[in-house]
Amino acid sequence: MDDDEIEVIQSIHCLPGECEVNLTSSSKEIRIRLQSSSGLSPAPLLSLTATFTITIDYPVNPPEIFLSSDDLSREDLSQIRRLVELESQCHLGCPMLFPLIARIQKFLDSQTLVHNKPKNTHVTALSTGMNRGDNHLCLLHLDHMRAKSKYIKTIEKWTRDLNLNGRLLFFKRLILIIIEGDHSSIKEYITRQRSVNVDVDSHGHSCKERMLSVLCEKEVQEKRFLKFQVQECSDIKELHEIFNQCALTEMFESNISPFRGKYF
Repeated sequence: MDDDEIEVIQSIHCLPGECEVNLTSSSKEIRIRLQSSSGLSPAPLLSLTATFTITIDYPVNPPEIFLSSDDLSREDLSQIRRLVELESQCHLGCPMLFPLIARIQKFLDSQTLVHNKPKNTHVTALSTGMNRGDNHLCLLHLDHMRAKSKYIKTIEKWTRDLNLNGRLLFFKRLILIIIEGDHSSIKEYITRQRSVNVDVDSHGHSCKERMLSVLCEKEVQEKRFLKFQVQECSDIKELHEIFNQCALTEMFESNISPFRGKYF
Protein backbone atom coordinates (compact mmCIF):
# COMPACT_ATOMS: atom_id res chain seq x y z
CA MET A 1 0.00 0.00 0.00
CA ASP A 2 1.25 3.47 -0.87
CA ASP A 3 2.13 5.37 2.33
CA ASP A 4 0.64 8.50 0.71
CA GLU A 5 -2.79 6.87 0.83
CA ILE A 6 -2.43 6.24 4.56
CA GLU A 7 -1.25 9.81 5.19
CA VAL A 8 -4.19 11.30 3.32
CA ILE A 9 -6.68 9.10 5.17
CA GLN A 10 -5.15 10.07 8.51
CA SER A 11 -5.23 13.77 7.62
CA ILE A 12 -8.92 13.60 6.70
CA HIS A 13 -10.08 11.37 9.56
CA CYS A 14 -7.99 13.30 12.05
CA LEU A 15 -10.26 13.58 15.11
CA PRO A 16 -9.37 11.49 18.17
CA GLY A 17 -10.41 7.87 17.60
CA GLU A 18 -11.37 8.37 13.94
CA CYS A 19 -8.43 6.56 12.38
CA GLU A 20 -5.96 4.00 13.69
CA VAL A 21 -3.20 2.32 11.69
CA ASN A 22 -1.48 -0.88 12.84
CA LEU A 23 1.47 -2.32 10.95
CA THR A 24 2.71 -5.91 10.94
CA SER A 25 5.39 -7.66 8.93
CA SER A 26 2.86 -8.89 6.35
CA SER A 27 -0.09 -6.49 6.46
CA LYS A 28 -1.42 -3.07 7.40
CA GLU A 29 -4.65 -2.61 9.34
CA ILE A 30 -6.57 0.64 8.99
CA ARG A 31 -9.48 1.13 11.39
CA ILE A 32 -11.89 3.96 10.52
CA ARG A 33 -14.76 5.14 12.70
CA LEU A 34 -17.52 6.70 10.60
CA GLN A 35 -20.57 8.65 11.73
CA SER A 36 -23.67 9.67 9.86
CA SER A 37 -23.87 13.31 8.85
CA SER A 38 -27.50 13.64 7.73
CA GLY A 39 -30.61 14.26 9.77
CA LEU A 40 -32.00 17.06 11.89
CA SER A 41 -29.99 16.41 15.04
CA PRO A 42 -26.59 18.10 15.24
CA ALA A 43 -25.26 14.98 16.98
CA PRO A 44 -24.25 11.94 14.93
CA LEU A 45 -27.10 9.43 14.81
CA LEU A 46 -25.39 6.31 13.50
CA SER A 47 -21.82 5.09 13.82
CA LEU A 48 -19.80 2.23 12.39
CA THR A 49 -16.23 1.00 12.60
CA ALA A 50 -14.65 -0.41 9.45
CA THR A 51 -11.36 -2.27 9.65
CA PHE A 52 -9.45 -2.75 6.39
CA THR A 53 -6.62 -5.30 6.31
CA ILE A 54 -4.17 -4.55 3.51
CA THR A 55 -1.85 -7.34 2.36
CA ILE A 56 1.11 -7.31 0.00
CA ASP A 57 -1.06 -7.96 -3.07
CA TYR A 58 -3.13 -4.78 -2.57
CA PRO A 59 -4.47 -3.11 -4.73
CA VAL A 60 -4.43 -5.99 -7.22
CA ASN A 61 -6.69 -7.70 -4.69
CA PRO A 62 -9.08 -5.72 -2.47
CA PRO A 63 -8.56 -5.38 1.28
CA GLU A 64 -10.28 -7.64 3.77
CA ILE A 65 -12.94 -5.75 5.67
CA PHE A 66 -14.48 -6.20 9.11
CA LEU A 67 -17.51 -4.12 10.13
CA SER A 68 -18.92 -3.49 13.59
CA SER A 69 -21.67 -1.20 14.86
CA ASP A 70 -23.92 -0.81 17.90
CA ASP A 71 -26.45 1.11 15.80
CA LEU A 72 -26.92 -1.13 12.74
CA SER A 73 -28.41 -4.59 12.43
CA ARG A 74 -26.60 -7.68 11.19
CA GLU A 75 -28.60 -7.37 7.96
CA ASP A 76 -27.41 -3.79 7.52
CA LEU A 77 -23.78 -4.81 8.00
CA SER A 78 -24.18 -7.66 5.50
CA GLN A 79 -25.63 -5.23 2.98
CA ILE A 80 -22.73 -2.82 3.48
CA ARG A 81 -20.26 -5.65 2.99
CA ARG A 82 -21.89 -6.59 -0.31
CA LEU A 83 -21.88 -2.98 -1.48
CA VAL A 84 -18.21 -2.55 -0.56
CA GLU A 85 -17.25 -5.80 -2.31
CA LEU A 86 -19.02 -4.64 -5.47
CA GLU A 87 -17.36 -1.22 -5.24
CA SER A 88 -13.92 -2.77 -4.83
CA GLN A 89 -14.26 -4.66 -8.11
CA CYS A 90 -14.47 -1.31 -9.91
CA HIS A 91 -11.08 -0.19 -8.57
CA LEU A 92 -8.86 -3.27 -8.80
CA GLY A 93 -5.28 -2.26 -9.45
CA CYS A 94 -5.79 1.24 -8.05
CA PRO A 95 -5.83 2.67 -4.50
CA MET A 96 -9.41 2.08 -3.41
CA LEU A 97 -9.82 2.91 0.26
CA PHE A 98 -11.34 6.34 -0.48
CA PRO A 99 -14.20 5.03 -2.65
CA LEU A 100 -14.82 2.15 -0.23
CA ILE A 101 -15.02 4.49 2.76
CA ALA A 102 -17.22 6.87 0.76
CA ARG A 103 -19.57 3.99 -0.10
CA ILE A 104 -19.96 3.12 3.58
CA GLN A 105 -20.53 6.78 4.47
CA LYS A 106 -23.23 7.05 1.82
CA PHE A 107 -25.03 4.05 3.27
CA LEU A 108 -24.86 5.49 6.80
CA ASP A 109 -26.32 8.79 5.65
CA SER A 110 -29.12 7.06 3.75
CA GLN A 111 -30.02 4.99 6.80
CA THR A 112 -30.16 8.12 8.94
CA LEU A 113 -32.68 9.66 6.55
CA VAL A 114 -34.75 6.46 6.52
CA HIS A 115 -34.91 6.17 10.30
CA ASN A 116 -35.38 9.89 10.92
CA LYS A 117 -37.56 11.07 8.05
CA PRO A 118 -38.00 14.84 8.44
CA LYS A 119 -40.99 16.97 7.67
CA ASN A 120 -41.18 18.54 4.21
CA THR A 121 -40.24 21.99 5.48
CA HIS A 122 -36.99 20.62 6.85
CA VAL A 123 -36.21 18.49 3.82
CA THR A 124 -35.80 21.64 1.76
CA ALA A 125 -33.48 23.19 4.33
CA LEU A 126 -31.36 20.07 4.46
CA SER A 127 -31.08 19.66 0.70
CA THR A 128 -29.98 23.25 0.26
CA GLY A 129 -27.35 23.05 2.98
CA MET A 130 -29.20 25.21 5.48
CA ASN A 131 -29.24 22.76 8.39
CA ARG A 132 -27.81 24.95 11.13
CA GLY A 133 -26.87 21.90 13.21
CA ASP A 134 -24.09 20.91 10.81
CA ASN A 135 -22.50 24.10 9.53
CA HIS A 136 -18.71 23.93 9.63
CA LEU A 137 -16.00 26.30 8.51
CA CYS A 138 -12.53 25.18 7.46
CA LEU A 139 -9.40 27.22 6.67
CA LEU A 140 -6.89 25.63 4.28
CA HIS A 141 -3.45 26.71 3.12
CA LEU A 142 -1.85 25.91 -0.25
CA ASP A 143 1.89 26.29 -0.68
CA HIS A 144 1.73 27.07 -4.40
CA MET A 145 -0.19 26.74 -7.67
CA ARG A 146 1.68 26.12 -10.90
CA ALA A 147 -1.31 25.57 -13.22
CA LYS A 148 -3.23 28.40 -11.57
CA SER A 149 -6.12 28.82 -14.03
CA LYS A 150 -6.89 25.10 -14.21
CA TYR A 151 -6.49 24.70 -10.45
CA ILE A 152 -8.94 27.53 -9.73
CA LYS A 153 -11.55 26.06 -12.11
CA THR A 154 -11.24 22.70 -10.37
CA ILE A 155 -11.74 24.26 -6.93
CA GLU A 156 -14.76 26.21 -8.15
CA LYS A 157 -16.30 23.05 -9.62
CA TRP A 158 -15.80 21.06 -6.43
CA THR A 159 -17.34 23.76 -4.26
CA ARG A 160 -20.37 23.86 -6.58
CA ASP A 161 -20.67 20.06 -6.56
CA LEU A 162 -20.49 19.91 -2.77
CA ASN A 163 -22.61 23.01 -2.05
CA LEU A 164 -19.75 24.77 -0.26
CA ASN A 165 -19.37 28.53 0.06
CA GLY A 166 -16.34 30.60 1.00
CA ARG A 167 -13.29 32.26 -0.50
CA LEU A 168 -10.15 31.41 -2.44
CA LEU A 169 -7.73 34.17 -1.41
CA PHE A 170 -4.44 35.23 -2.95
CA PHE A 171 -2.03 37.70 -1.37
CA LYS A 172 1.52 37.77 -2.73
CA ARG A 173 2.73 34.15 -2.21
CA LEU A 174 0.00 33.31 0.30
CA ILE A 175 -2.88 31.10 -0.89
CA LEU A 176 -5.82 30.45 1.43
CA ILE A 177 -9.10 28.61 0.99
CA ILE A 178 -12.05 29.15 3.33
CA ILE A 179 -14.86 26.65 2.83
CA GLU A 180 -18.15 26.54 4.68
CA GLY A 181 -20.82 23.85 4.63
CA ASP A 182 -21.74 20.55 6.21
CA HIS A 183 -18.96 18.49 7.75
CA SER A 184 -19.18 15.56 5.33
CA SER A 185 -18.91 17.87 2.30
CA ILE A 186 -15.83 19.55 3.73
CA LYS A 187 -14.21 16.17 4.29
CA GLU A 188 -15.07 15.14 0.74
CA TYR A 189 -13.54 18.36 -0.59
CA ILE A 190 -10.28 17.75 1.29
CA THR A 191 -10.26 14.15 0.07
CA ARG A 192 -10.59 15.29 -3.54
CA GLN A 193 -7.92 17.94 -3.25
CA ARG A 194 -5.43 15.46 -1.79
CA SER A 195 -6.24 12.44 -3.95
CA VAL A 196 -6.95 13.86 -7.44
CA ASN A 197 -4.40 15.31 -9.86
CA VAL A 198 -5.02 19.05 -9.56
CA ASP A 199 -1.71 20.73 -10.41
CA VAL A 200 1.51 20.09 -12.35
CA ASP A 201 4.99 19.43 -11.01
CA SER A 202 8.21 21.20 -12.00
CA HIS A 203 8.37 19.01 -15.12
CA GLY A 204 4.83 19.89 -16.23
CA HIS A 205 3.38 16.49 -15.27
CA SER A 206 -0.01 16.24 -13.57
CA CYS A 207 0.31 15.69 -9.83
CA LYS A 208 -1.67 15.44 -6.62
CA GLU A 209 -1.70 18.19 -4.02
CA ARG A 210 0.87 17.20 -1.38
CA MET A 211 1.20 20.56 0.35
CA LEU A 212 -2.35 21.27 1.48
CA SER A 213 -2.60 22.14 5.17
CA VAL A 214 -5.73 22.27 7.29
CA LEU A 215 -5.12 25.29 9.52
CA CYS A 216 -8.35 24.99 11.48
CA GLU A 217 -11.90 23.68 11.34
CA LYS A 218 -14.80 24.54 13.61
CA GLU A 219 -18.57 24.40 13.81
CA VAL A 220 -20.28 27.77 13.42
CA GLN A 221 -23.88 28.63 14.21
CA GLU A 222 -24.39 31.36 11.63
CA LYS A 223 -23.41 31.14 7.97
CA ARG A 224 -20.63 33.55 7.02
CA PHE A 225 -20.67 33.18 3.21
CA LEU A 226 -23.44 33.18 0.61
CA LYS A 227 -21.33 31.93 -2.30
CA PHE A 228 -17.81 30.88 -3.25
CA GLN A 229 -15.57 33.63 -4.65
CA VAL A 230 -11.97 34.06 -5.79
CA GLN A 231 -10.26 37.23 -4.55
CA GLU A 232 -6.82 38.73 -5.20
CA CYS A 233 -5.78 40.96 -2.28
CA SER A 234 -3.53 43.93 -2.99
CA ASP A 235 -2.34 44.39 0.60
CA ILE A 236 -2.55 42.82 4.04
CA LYS A 237 -5.26 45.27 5.13
CA GLU A 238 -7.59 44.01 2.39
CA LEU A 239 -6.96 40.40 3.42
CA HIS A 240 -7.53 41.25 7.08
CA GLU A 241 -10.76 43.07 6.24
CA ILE A 242 -12.19 39.99 4.50
CA PHE A 243 -11.80 38.05 7.73
CA ASN A 244 -13.17 40.94 9.80
CA GLN A 245 -16.30 41.26 7.67
CA CYS A 246 -17.06 37.58 8.22
CA ALA A 247 -16.46 37.78 11.99
CA LEU A 248 -13.29 35.69 11.64
CA THR A 249 -10.79 38.10 13.16
CA GLU A 250 -9.61 35.57 15.73
CA MET A 251 -9.06 33.01 12.96
CA PHE A 252 -6.89 35.51 11.11
CA GLU A 253 -4.79 36.40 14.13
CA SER A 254 -4.25 32.78 15.15
CA ASN A 255 -3.58 31.25 11.74
CA ILE A 256 -2.54 33.92 9.23
CA SER A 257 -0.29 36.23 11.23
CA PRO A 258 2.36 33.45 11.71
CA PHE A 259 2.89 33.45 7.92
CA ARG A 260 4.34 36.99 8.03
CA GLY A 261 7.88 37.03 6.71
CA LYS A 262 7.57 33.74 4.85
CA TYR A 263 4.72 34.35 2.39
CA PHE A 264 4.20 38.11 2.70
